[in-house]
Amino acid sequence: MVADQIRQQVDVSFEDMGVLVDENTGAEAFILDWNLDPAPPPFYLMVEGRRFAYSGETLLVKGHGAKFGGIVKGHEAEGRLAMFVEREGRLMIYVHDPAATDDDAEE
Repeated sequence: MVADQIRQQVDVSFEDMGVLVDENTGAEAFILDWNLDPAPPPFYLMVEGRRFAYSGETLLVKGHGAKFGGIVKGHEAEGRLAMFVEREGRLMIYVHDPAATDDDAEE
């Protein structure tokens, strides 16, 4: 992983991640384990040219199955991709919206 100076955004690759699967819905999403990194997770993750933003929502790692699949499917239905960052017993939800503009580029 290569981080920028203020760690607002971190570049990651698919090789850095695993895959979560909800056996009830068949939903799949990438997950990045951030438990060993001492720095707080960034607001943005850049994955293979796609910018994922932290949604401000989390799920518990244990017992996430009831909500995980619905969250992934809900974002997919709206044309967005969801991924997760695991940190201290929680799954942080990150979302890529292809229709969104990059507000930081205008600053």
